[in-house]
Amino acid sequence: GDEPANYAAGVEFLENQKEEKPPREWFSFDPQGEFYLEPGQSKDVEIRLNIPLKARPGEYFAFLEGHPTKKAEGGATTIGVSAAAKLYFSVAPANFLQGIYYRLLSLWKAYQPWTNIALGTLIFTILISKIRKTFNIQISLKGKSGKEDQ
Repeated sequence: GDEPANYAAGVEFLENQKEEKPPREWFSFDPQGEFYLEPGQSKDVEIRLNIPLKARPGEYFAFLEGHPTKKAEGGATTIGVSAAAKLYFSVAPANFLQGIYYRLLSLWKAYQPWTNIALGTLIFTILISKIRKTFNIQISLKGKSGKEDQ
């Protein structure tokens, strides 16, 4: 920048991104928090991504961002700039069964609310079938003449 300021590095995401958002706890920055820079000065920031063993398999996306931390004073509006790098990475399932489980889970989420409607319809059908077997229910309609319609 052209004036001295405090800066920070962090992780940001798109609001409705299709990829998974890696938790912020997976990232560590050195230096942590804010750091001070004079005009024209630069600083290397080390970023580490620590993926836990039980991480959910899938495609992940995040922005690694550096930005000034100047706050607006007295109701004034400030416009800040930031620089970001896109980070895409994949986490593979640990085994075949875990791969199937997470693939089914991602399909379930992708087709909401239809998956819930289909499951509700299936449960309702099974429930009605069980009730009909347990209780012998017969329903018939009678016409105006009082005879049963077949």
